[in-house]
Amino acid sequence: MTASPDGTGRAAIGPALAAQRPYLYVVGAVAVLRFLVPPGRIPDAQETWLTVAALWLLGLAWIAVANRSARPVGECVGDVGAQNLAIQLLVVVPSVVVGVLRLAVSGGDASGEFPTNAAVTVLFLPLASLVILTLVALPVLWVLLRLRALASVIVTLPVLALVGCNGGTPIDGGEPDPATVEAGRQIYMNNGCANCHGEDGSGRGSISAGFDPPPRDYRDPAAYRVGADAESVAATIGTGLPNPGGGMPSFGHLSPERRLQLAGYIVSLQRSDSTEVAVRYAWIGEPLPGTDVTGAWLTIVNRGAADAVVGVEVKGVRRSSLHVTMDLDGMMTMQGLDRLELPASAEVELASGGTHVMLEKIDVALTVGDMAEVTLFLASKTAVRFEALVRAREGAR
Repeated sequence: MTASPDGTGRAAIGPALAAQRPYLYVVGAVAVLRFLVPPGRIPDAQETWLTVAALWLLGLAWIAVANRSARPVGECVGDVGAQNLAIQLLVVVPSVVVGVLRLAVSGGDASGEFPTNAAVTVLFLPLASLVILTLVALPVLWVLLRLRALASVIVTLPVLALVGCNGGTPIDGGEPDPATVEAGRQIYMNNGCANCHGEDGSGRGSISAGFDPPPRDYRDPAAYRVGADAESVAATIGTGLPNPGGGMPSFGHLSPERRLQLAGYIVSLQRSDSTEVAVRYAWIGEPLPGTDVTGAWLTIVNRGAADAVVGVEVKGVRRSSLHVTMDLDGMMTMQGLDRLELPASAEVELASGGTHVMLEKIDVALTVGDMAEVTLFLASKTAVRFEALVRAREGAR
């Protein structure tokens, strides 16, 4: 279903039908079987209505169970309407048309009211049925979603306990389910989490400046106050983190399942410490007076398989990125790097005049002798966290 921008849940039937394609196959198959089975008396048409009722219940179960996004009930109106339209077009209307044809062939050996009723049914039943079904279906769907959320919590909590999810450590269960992560990402964006924690989970959202304490960096498992596993994160989302030591409000309005989905996305942002990649000889040049730009240099040692640096973070610096100094037509210039390859079992040196880390918009004083916290984010979804010594540029290394 494609929800409207104003969030009311109104949806176009076309996209909703496309999203329900597997269910439409089921309706089509049932429609074919419906017409292969010899019907009862034409005016009664009990078989048709029993078939429609079964398909309606199946459709509600499909939305509640097969749809992994677990959207609010109001956002499912488009799906209910699309399914209802499919049932009318594939089952009800053909049944009435076939009934009229059989009535004509039988020479009127059936109720004389049937042709009139059939015409009314063909013209008005889809609209009337949608209204009636919505009044009945949405409460039933609400119950199904609540049951599904309860079942999800009952199943998830023992699983989390079995895999040994301890506070401060990420879940060790392989790659998170992509559908759950994507559903959690949508919840993360729609509920304003990015405003504080940033779209990348760095804790540097658009309104994060001045927060005390600052928003957590979700990428660092050690930064979580209560615990870094999905169960603990979901519990924190429900209760919030009141001061002192926190300032996050409660998001208890989210259902238990949606809190778990949001927690799953947050957990997917975590980057545990790499066991294969290490850093040596890291230092940062003291910024020139009156400037908030400098560079960092280091040697990266990769003791394992090939990897790559895909991001860098320096505490107290709003913008950190990889750059390389190049001679372009006799002029020295710098270009940004999206990633720095780390060959297997090799060392990569970031030295003056070559590849380095560019630090811009520095918010903290970096004076000679200070230690700055630096994090390299790797393509292997791990990170290298270390401290770099601030040195004077001349003769620093």
